[in-house]
Amino acid sequence: MAITVTPAEAAGIERLEAEGVGALDIKRVQILLGISKQTVYELLRSNELPCFKVGRNTKIPVAGIKKYVAQQMAK
Repeated sequence: MAITVTPAEAAGIERLEAEGVGALDIKRVQILLGISKQTVYELLRSNELPCFKVGRNTKIPVAGIKKYVAQQMAK
């Protein structure tokens, strides 16, 4: 599933990385990328975004989001 990523969204990811944020929850990814929660889950299910669990919480590594965004911007 391809989404359109704006330069501002890409800059937000760079800022998070610079601040040392390692992973985000579903809600923060949704807000950061400007997509629905359902779209985030679809990206996770299709393995386009990596994730891991901390208890019952799903976390998405900032590095994985950055890689996904770079791939989308290259298209």
